[in-house]
Amino acid sequence: NTSAEPLLAGLASIFNDDSYVSSTQLQLVSPGESFICPLGMDNKVKVSFAHKDGKVVINNIPFAGNTESVLATNTIKVKNNRDVPISRLIIRDAVPAGQDPVKVLLKTPAELATVANAEETVKIAEGAVARWSKEKTNSREEGLIEWVLENVESGEEKKVELAWSVEVPQGFTWSYGS
Repeated sequence: NTSAEPLLAGLASIFNDDSYVSSTQLQLVSPGESFICPLGMDNKVKVSFAHKDGKVVINNIPFAGNTESVLATNTIKVKNNRDVPISRLIIRDAVPAGQDPVKVLLKTPAELATVANAEETVKIAEGAVARWSKEKTNSREEGLIEWVLENVESGEEKKVELAWSVEVPQGFTWSYGS
């Protein structure tokens, strides 16, 4: 709250470009105090998501037995149809967490596999970094990833990719899910 007056507790209506978006319940916010207020969906920002599983590959490993592996890829595109740039856009996704005998290896962004915590980032493009999510303290173990795009210009489309391989003993049945 940057004003000299408190924001009183109660129902707040959220508008975006003179259009009603949603409403939320606010608590009392004193001058200088920070608060979180969900702003709802912005219909001028288009987000698309595509998941693709590759073909299963049989790996013959001498003295260790055969394994099966598959490469999976998530592609997320964000297009800014607003008249102004979007600054500091955060995109979140997750790579599955494997438990023995399922092994999950992060392939893209590959450099993120060497990063220990959410304070470290990996540059994926000019003005774009990837990191383990700051939403949870164990985000690396849970596979929670964030891309931070510093600026998405009006009319611009940005794309991020998350790829991983899943390796299991040959014949082992598995699936994505909880």
